[in-house]
Amino acid sequence: PGDVFYLHSRLLERSCRLNEACGGGSITALPIIETQAGDVSAYIPTN
Repeated sequence: PGDVFYLHSRLLERSCRLNEACGGGSITALPIIETQAGDVSAYIPTN
């Protein structure tokens, strides 16, 4: 689980752009998942 947390935090760091002139910046991260036969109910996000 620690490795997964580390990988997720690295992805979020790479998806951000910080600019002090604009108030600090923002983070935009869109998760992309692959489903089997369009079954989205099998994907349950957890923290």
